[in-house]
Amino acid sequence: MKRLYYLTHSVDEADCLVSDLRRAGVGEWHIHGLSTDDAGLYHHHIHPAHFFQRYDLIHLGERGAIIGLCISLVWSYVVHVLQLIPNSFGIAEVVFTTLVFTLFGAWSGGLMGISRLNYHIARFQKDIDSGACLVLVDLPRRKVSQIRRKIQFRHPGVILAGYSSTITNPFARSPTQTG
Repeated sequence: MKRLYYLTHSVDEADCLVSDLRRAGVGEWHIHGLSTDDAGLYHHHIHPAHFFQRYDLIHLGERGAIIGLCISLVWSYVVHVLQLIPNSFGIAEVVFTTLVFTLFGAWSGGLMGISRLNYHIARFQKDIDSGACLVLVDLPRRKVSQIRRKIQFRHPGVILAGYSSTITNPFARSPTQTG
């Protein structure tokens, strides 16, 4: 799936865009809006971006889990080679240590993530704060060019501000591409 990011000047303009997307066959649950005017989104029947789309919980949680896993493997190796815990650091201890460090990393990364905007949409924050509405549209890859052409034809004032995959990449900084 691909996610397209459309910037509109207002929630009213986003409503027209969303109506055309629905007429083009895009499912209602594949369209979300992000605006400072949440009441306007509600009144125009535009689903607001959900928690995982707004915040970086998944992205930083995955990154934290990977860091925790790496630290646990290094820790287990060092303890085993240096025999810091003689005759007691076997497979069970390695598995337990790996599990604890990985879960702690995921938890701490998730805590950081709920305090940050999602890495895909953070670059649009200035526009959103100035009154624009960001419309997120999730589409199968085969429909992307068809929908882009329809929107470009019907809404020349709406900006395709970027696109990305709907899959979270824990190693990415800002994978949203323009164009």
